[in-house]
Amino acid sequence: MYDYFFGKVVTISDNYIIIDVNNVGYKVYLTNNLDIKLNYFVKLYIYNHVNDSINNLYGFTKKIDRDVFIKLIEVKNIGVKSAFNILKKYSIDELFNLVACSEEKEILKIPKITKDNLKSFVQKLSSFKFENSININAEFLSILRSLEYSDKDIFKVYKLIDLNKDINEQVKEAIRILEGDNNE
Repeated sequence: MYDYFFGKVVTISDNYIIIDVNNVGYKVYLTNNLDIKLNYFVKLYIYNHVNDSINNLYGFTKKIDRDVFIKLIEVKNIGVKSAFNILKKYSIDELFNLVACSEEKEILKIPKITKDNLKSFVQKLSSFKFENSININAEFLSILRSLEYSDKDIFKVYKLIDLNKDINEQVKEAIRILEGDNNE
């Protein structure tokens, strides 16, 4: 419903702020309000959580933070509050690094991440990072996914191939590298 708010911060609390947008005060929950200053204007990317009894706004100073928050709540057994608490404890870079390094023991220390939803968590975050990386060719991604390579492997190999070649040559090179890795 809302993409972002731009307004003046009129109240700061531990977990939320009140932002005045055109003389309407919105209570917005934040994972980190260290950069927020009273009586200054701020732009927050918004996630609006609505159910039968709740209509809460969650705000993020960066669009990527909001987008990762949305990916987290797509993982089984991770709700809005759990995703909010994960992002209070871990930075986006920390989460991406855990996923990229396949630190299973460390990932399982994240609240609400279990053996049952670990694969979904890793897939959602690695897919998000891959799809939002600079200059990733969507056709390249689609072809290798159709060949059932994981996003993690595709992301790793994309850094190694010659991007000056045409798409067919890029895919062939990627497959050679991936198959070489599988045979070792």
